[in-house]
Amino acid sequence: MATATIRWVGVAIDCRDAAPVARFYETLLGFRVGDFRPPGWAQLWDPAGGVHLNIQGDERYQPPTWPERPGEQGKMLHFEVQVDHPLCLFLHGE
Repeated sequence: MATATIRWVGVAIDCRDAAPVARFYETLLGFRVGDFRPPGWAQLWDPAGGVHLNIQGDERYQPPTWPERPGEQGKMLHFEVQVDHPLCLFLHGE
């Protein structure tokens, strides 16, 4: 009996407009933008071959409130990104 191979390959991020979210993660993570059809869709690929990001735009999207408040849309996902110096977030794309 054959066994299936299961591998995590991507994350989907919902938003209102895919373009600014895709450009943000492109700059932050150094990912390559592949398929780019804003406002509805963008796909970013890790040049090192890791997990890719799908950015899904939807005009009905309700963004989370921050800080979170009872009865309002809260965050459903966040990324934890480690940097060796706080300024590298601003200098990454230069």
